[in-house]
Amino acid sequence: MKTAETAPRPVAPRTKPIRITIDLEPTQHLDVKRWALEAGGAKLADVVREALQLILVDEQAAETVRTALQQRCTERRTGT
Repeated sequence: MKTAETAPRPVAPRTKPIRITIDLEPTQHLDVKRWALEAGGAKLADVVREALQLILVDEQAAETVRTALQQRCTERRTGT
């Protein structure tokens, strides 16, 4: 039997944004930075947020990303 001392405390839902970190190749960073500038001077974080939202709401975009990821995984496994 759980007592007040051992019972898990309820966890409040997180409301603060969660930070992620990604490493980009220098050329990829430059390409995305240029793209953001051409898109009206958007911040890179906003570009990433919109791209993530797109794959969550657009099945065609999501499938394109899934296919690219599968190809990348296959390339890594086979060394091609």
